[in-house]
This record gives sequence, C-alpha cells and structure tokens, in this order.
Amino acid sequence: MNKRHMWNVRGPRRAVTGGVLGLVMMGGGLAGAAERTSPLGEQPLPKVQLTCVGSARTVFSPALSPSSQSGSMIFSSRYGGCLSLGGLGVSSASVSNTADSFKNYTCTDALGSPPEKVTVTWNNGETSELSLQPAEVHEESTTTTVSYTGEVVKGKFKGFSVVRSFTYLNSDFNGRCLSTSGLTETNALSFLVLARVN
Repeated sequence: MNKRHMWNVRGPRRAVTGGVLGLVMMGGGLAGAAERTSPLGEQPLPKVQLTCVGSARTVFSPALSPSSQSGSMIFSSRYGGCLSLGGLGVSSASVSNTADSFKNYTCTDALGSPPEKVTVTWNNGETSELSLQPAEVHEESTTTTVSYTGEVVKGKFKGFSVVRSFTYLNSDFNGRCLSTSGLTETNALSFLVLARVN
C-alpha cells in the first residue's frame, strides 16, 4: 500500500484526529474502539461514537480529461447504515447536492474535489456542520482512498472529531479519463466516522 500526504499544491493543511483516521484506514469499527491505544502506547485513540457507510457522487461539467479545464461540479452523498455507541439516535444521513466550481482541473484533481465544509442531515431532521481538511491518500492496485479530517463545528455532535473518506476505483481515472467522453462523474464508497477525543 502506498500512503502519502495530499495536496501540497493547495497549500499546507493541518491534519487532525489522526487516531480516528488510523481506525478507518485499518478497518477499525466500533467494537473495542474505546479500548485501543496509540502505536506508542501512550494515550488512547479517540473513542469512536458513530460509524456510517454510504456512497458519494460527483458530477463534472464539462467532463474531466488529461487536459486542464475549468467548469462546475455537483456533490451528493448518502449514508444508509450508521452504527453508534450509547444510543446517539441516528441511523442514516445525507449530504444534499452542493455545487462548486473548478479551475484548471484534470482527472487526477477529481480525487481532491469533495467540499471541505458540508452540512450532514440526519434521519431525525437534525443537522451537523462539518469543517474538514485534506489528510491522506492511500493508493492500492485497484482503488484509491482519500481521507479528510476535522470536526463538527455546529449543530448535532458539535465538538466531535470527524473522519470522512472516499474510496474510488482506479479504472475511473485510468480508463474513463482517456475515453472520448472523459470523466463525467465519480462514484465512491464513503465512510463517515465521528469520535470523542477526551
């Protein structure tokens, strides 16, 4: 597995909740999360309270290609299966359509396209505003996972740490990008993890 920090070209970013990111990347779930310790054995990792799995979609206009271009994109995601500790009262969530523009993008820039400020709407109607920063890219032979870390800054679960990850098929970038139609959209498996850090 090739692991690297991401988007130096977009300026320095401060990564947060590295312990939660580690749980996501290692496939750690809720079971026993509160008992795990850091690799150095000094402090416990953040206590995962909620894990949601779902899908994310980004549509580009015009379609991306190996040549840089500018245009607009629309993001949306849904999380249909949320597991929680302590009866947090939510079971699913969605991030409604969010429009943004892009400038001088090629297909590889699609990996960094999800917005860094999003509002999550839970199944009970409550909302959480997330402030996220790019953290890491994990490259495998067939997939690439992009992770963001941050916190809930407003609404339900305010103060919780957050990891949001997106796993893409490499064929989207290696195959569809070079096709005549270009990369019109990306679809990703997405995880949303909320944790307490104290």
